[in-house]
Amino acid sequence: VYGHILRDILRRKAHVLSPAAESVLALSGDLRGGPYAMLNALQQDVTFPTIRDEEGKPVELAFSNFSRYRGSPNRLVRKWAVEEFFGTLAKHKRSFAASLDMGVKRDVFVARARQYESALAASLDADHVPVEVFNLLLDTTAESLPRTLHRYVALRKRVMGLTDIHYYDLYAPLVPDTKQRVRYDEATALIDVALAPLGDDYRKALRTGMDLRSGWTDVFPNRGKRSGAYQTDVYGYHPFVFLNYMDELDDAFTTAHEFGHAMHSVLANAAQAYPNASPTIFLAEIASTFNEELLLHHLLGKAKSRAEKLALLNKRLENIRTTVFRQIMFAEFERDIHAEVERGGALTAERTSEIYRKLIEKYYGPEFKVCENDDVEWAYVPHFYYNFYVYKYATGLMSAIALSRRVLAGEKGAVTRYLDLLRAGGSDYPLVLLDRAGVGFQSPETMRQTFDLFDETITEFEALL
Repeated sequence: VYGHILRDILRRKAHVLSPAAESVLALSGDLRGGPYAMLNALQQDVTFPTIRDEEGKPVELAFSNFSRYRGSPNRLVRKWAVEEFFGTLAKHKRSFAASLDMGVKRDVFVARARQYESALAASLDADHVPVEVFNLLLDTTAESLPRTLHRYVALRKRVMGLTDIHYYDLYAPLVPDTKQRVRYDEATALIDVALAPLGDDYRKALRTGMDLRSGWTDVFPNRGKRSGAYQTDVYGYHPFVFLNYMDELDDAFTTAHEFGHAMHSVLANAAQAYPNASPTIFLAEIASTFNEELLLHHLLGKAKSRAEKLALLNKRLENIRTTVFRQIMFAEFERDIHAEVERGGALTAERTSEIYRKLIEKYYGPEFKVCENDDVEWAYVPHFYYNFYVYKYATGLMSAIALSRRVLAGEKGAVTRYLDLLRAGGSDYPLVLLDRAGVGFQSPETMRQTFDLFDETITEFEALL
């Protein structure tokens, strides 16, 4: 039962220090939490100006509502929101940069204390992921940019009828919202049919969980209930799924997503002893996004109107843009700022923004126009304090796309390999388990499948237009 855990401890033996040195590192724990505490304090102290919403009503910008107004269908509203939000961050960028600089130095300090070559190597070693795999992910993405993200930015510019396309045009609806209303019982029926390729046993457990009488799920908003959606795993019992269902199509996708997590828990807990049941973060988002991919495929197949199909295709494009391209750009930023400190450089506000601006230009391409304060977006992203966390969002969706396409194509053994991956939980290293499922990250093939799908979806979107 404990074999994998013990072998992993032995594998990392060279990075375990003497008892005295480990004691000192442990005592530095509160100090190492300082940069993130500084960020939280800064976010609470920064006051944003008031703008007017689509109806002309005054609204005060905040970290909590920025994404809402950044994506407004009214261009004046979203332009105003982005300029005021980033402009305010720019006034405090030296404080944000000092906090981020200390966060990076914390990562470098721990990596050097444990005798790793770099902070990146130290972080990846927790999942036994070689640095070469991380760099291959970034390099393969960069190679694909002209046919993927650059092409999509140009498509957005054309469809939206813009002379120039800016940051504040990236999150606005590309096509009008079809306002499709989906009740919870309709959503569960759609999900059940969409996941039919996974077999009767999977569907039976899924139907049980989604049933309001099962005790698995708390579906609707309520006083005192936390916002968003989430799943809690309880070994030896059933999982608990918390939603805030509001009868919108996005809520149906959220339900599929959270019950992907739930079914991962069900299958892993049934197959594994407690020490090996929980998957690592590297694997955690595969089952959830796999379910979304199958639901999207099902809805595209039954779409009755051109407008409905365009909206669904745009949803796929945005899913990949924000979960793969955006997160990989963030991962490259993390690599670059850590390398800057490891070379003896300092992350001043100006240097940090310079690094970020170059990545914006690289990822969004020649059609995209960078505005004055776009390069301070790094101050808005708390994930940069999580020590190379964000690339796992991208690999999770890439894995889900590769696995779901094989299942939908009816490839022999694809369903069994996928369900075995879920049953494996955390019983081995994530790259080992993915290799068994037929998804490898040691070569560019899996990554390119996502870029091919993005390219194909742009072509299909253009044809419908």
